[in-house]
This record gives sequence, C-alpha cells and structure tokens, in this order.
Amino acid sequence: MDIGLLGGAFNPPHIGHALCASFARTALGLDEVWLLPAFHHPLGKALAVFEHRLEMCRLLAAQLGPWAKAVEVEAHLGGEGRTVDLLEYLIPLYPEWRFQWLMGSDTMADLPLWKGFPRIQELVKVVVIHRLGYPLEGAIGPGLAQVSSTQVRQRLERQDIPEGWLPSAVANYIGLHRLYLP
Repeated sequence: MDIGLLGGAFNPPHIGHALCASFARTALGLDEVWLLPAFHHPLGKALAVFEHRLEMCRLLAAQLGPWAKAVEVEAHLGGEGRTVDLLEYLIPLYPEWRFQWLMGSDTMADLPLWKGFPRIQELVKVVVIHRLGYPLEGAIGPGLAQVSSTQVRQRLERQDIPEGWLPSAVANYIGLHRLYLP
C-alpha cells in the first residue's frame, strides 16, 4: 500500500488540509492519506486539547472518504512531536507499506527548526505541495487554498468565520464544543 502522511497541528483542521489530502491522493495515486495530529507542537505553540484535534481530524477524514484516516499515533509516542521520531516509530510497524510525507510549501520556512530532516528524507519520500501564496520550485500542484489554522482561529475568536473555510463536520464540532470561540 502507498500511504500519504499528512502531519500537523490541525488546530483546527480546515479546508486547506482537505484539499491537500484529496490532491495528494489523486496526484500521487495513494491508497490512503493519514491525518496525523501532533500531540505536542515541536515549536512550542499552544494547541487545543489533543482529543479535540484528533476528533476533528476523524470528522474531516469521514467527509473525505474511506481512503482518509485520522491516526492517533502521536499520543502513544508522548514525545516532542518531531516528525523524525514519528517516522522511526511508524515505519517498522508496517514494513511492507510505502510512506510519503506530505507537507505544504508554507512549512518550508520552518525547515531549519526541524529535527533530523535529512533522516526524514532517508526514511520516506517527501512531497511538497504548493500552497497558494508560497511558491516554491519543486512543489507539486496548483496553489491550494490560502487559509491557515491561525487565520481560522482569529476569525472564530471574532465570530466571523467565512463559509467554506472549515469542513462542515469540523465547523459543527467547534460550535458544539465552543472551541476557539470567545
């Protein structure tokens, strides 16, 4: 099986994550795309409780289809949320599968802060997906949605979230649990 791994804070998951997963599955011929919410943010950013972010990823995956999965492996690692640690744990569990690490072109600016990026490249194929507003040579695809979780949280705090920024199931969950709201 060919699996795309889409890691992130998912604080909250938004339409850009949905587009990235769908695009990667189609463009790369992936059997599945796994959404991997970080248990802790490796750069120290404040996050909503892991269980909420995991559940929102499950709701997003359910809206995408049976090929999308929300995987809670980070909760079992209990570390700093480092991609290299995640991969070194995950790959031996599924030695017969091929993994590709999916990342948006917007994350490339933080690459110097990543632990062991050369090792990540040894472990998996790294695929950089073009995010609108962050052109990068070698990134694949058209520019996908120019939306970030930070923007979504700011808009939610002002109770001014534009329609279509959040998958409907995620928006309903946020409202039900009053996440990110004043």
